[in-house]
Amino acid sequence: KRRYDFCEGLVLPHACDSITRTYSVWRYSLDLPYSHFINLPHTVRGPSMDFFKAELETFRKSLGRFAGKEISDGDLAESIDLHNENRNKARALYELRKSDPPLVSGTEIATILTVGMSLPVKEANNLFDEVLEKLKQRKEAPFKKAPRILIDGACVDNIDFFKLIEDSGANVVADSLCIGTRDYWPKAEVGGNPVETLAHRYLDKINCPRTYREKVGETYQEDLESRFGDVGSLIKEFNVDGVILYLYKYCDPFGFEVPARKAYLDSLKMPVLYLEDEYSTGTIGRLRTRIQAFLEMIGS
Repeated sequence: KRRYDFCEGLVLPHACDSITRTYSVWRYSLDLPYSHFINLPHTVRGPSMDFFKAELETFRKSLGRFAGKEISDGDLAESIDLHNENRNKARALYELRKSDPPLVSGTEIATILTVGMSLPVKEANNLFDEVLEKLKQRKEAPFKKAPRILIDGACVDNIDFFKLIEDSGANVVADSLCIGTRDYWPKAEVGGNPVETLAHRYLDKINCPRTYREKVGETYQEDLESRFGDVGSLIKEFNVDGVILYLYKYCDPFGFEVPARKAYLDSLKMPVLYLEDEYSTGTIGRLRTRIQAFLEMIGS
């Protein structure tokens, strides 16, 4: 418990059953002064959006009471600007991965973004500025040309996994992850009702497996393109040679989508390695052989 003495509050959404139970366990174990659970709808229809906006308003009032300060629309607008600035800086970091070989490794990017997510947004912005300044001073890429890999998955924050892939002879140049493009790419619109802006950003703009979207198009392939086209765009933008689809056990929403994701990547004739693992650093080593074999297949 003492490891979390710095923490004064806990806020979690209904993303999936695992997160819901995590909220219950942490709330019981940590005995925090403040905790709040946000009910997040699983569809993006009009009634779901209205419900989510009401949930955010409830959260705003709850957090304001705990902080002893009303959270105004102006406060939210200022925060939206800061977070959009943060997302722009993250995109600038990703731009350095487009060269072949990239100017920055996937391990470095994952470390920077994970640290940034644990800081107040102003401090994270300052950190990103410092890192960008140092990285832009690299005259040449410190890495060799190698297969360019995109990691597709959920909350993959295990830095050792990125390092394992790159130590096996690849360059991780892109991702579709909750610590990466899935969160940093969609920006909140500026102007208008800030609560409505946040609701649209988190419920509609973030393409997460836990959110059901209506079928678009008359064919299965059109439906796949509608659902996973953002991954296809990243593959083209970063000139990806292969995809590692990395799933944590018991992440059911993502697990249900694996066959469709693989079908979409197959339609792009993109080599795919599917890995399922436990959320633990101790299991990383056993993945090495499969990753090395996959990279050899791409290289051949």
